[in-house]
Amino acid sequence: MSVETPKADPQLPVQDRILLVARQLFKTDGYNGTKTRTLAKAAGTSEAGLFRHFDNKYDILMAVYDDAWSRVNEWIDEALGVAGDFDDPCDELIEIITGLWRFYEVDPETSAFLIINTGNTDSLLVDHQDQATISDANIAYLQRIEQLCEAAVDAGLVGDLTSRALAEGLFGLSEGVMLGWYLFDKTEPGRMAEFSKISIDEALALLRRLLR
Repeated sequence: MSVETPKADPQLPVQDRILLVARQLFKTDGYNGTKTRTLAKAAGTSEAGLFRHFDNKYDILMAVYDDAWSRVNEWIDEALGVAGDFDDPCDELIEIITGLWRFYEVDPETSAFLIINTGNTDSLLVDHQDQATISDANIAYLQRIEQLCEAAVDAGLVGDLTSRALAEGLFGLSEGVMLGWYLFDKTEPGRMAEFSKISIDEALALLRRLLR
C-alpha cells in the first residue's frame, strides 16, 4: 500500500478520475498490489461505479497504458511539427526517440508508469491471452518506428542491418536509457556514487552511432 492514497479532483468526469488515480496507484503499488476498492475510493466512486466504466482491473491497466502512450505520441507529434519535414528517415527516427527522452524530462510520472508497467502487461499475458497485449497508442508508436526503419534499410542508410534488427535495437536503446534514468533517480543518494547518470547528449551520440 502506498503511504498516501491519491485523490482525484471531484470536478473531473468519473472515468478521468479513475484513470488518474489508477496511473498513480499502479506506479506506486504495482498492478497486483492495487485493490479495486482502494482505486474506487480514491476516484470518488464505488467498486460498482468503477466497473460501470471498465470490465475489470486489467481493462483499467490497459486504458491507463493507452492514455500514457497517447500523451507520448502527442508530444512527439508536436516536436516533429516544430522540426519540419524530413528527407532522411534516420533523422526522423532520431527526432522521435529524442522526443521520447524529452518526454521523460517533462512528465516523469507518466514515463515512470510506462517503464514500470511495460513489464506488468507482459507478465499478465498468461492470464489474458485473449486480450490486447499492447495498446492502440503503443502500436501506433511502434509502427511509426518500424516503417522508418524499413525506409532507412531500403535507402541503404544503415549498412547490412535488417529493418527488424534496427527496430529492435532502437526499442532496446530508447527504453534502456529511460530505465537507467528512472533507476538512478529513484536510488537513495550515495548508493550509486561510483556511477553517473547518462546525459541526453550521450544517449543521442549512441543513437546516432547506431543509425550512422
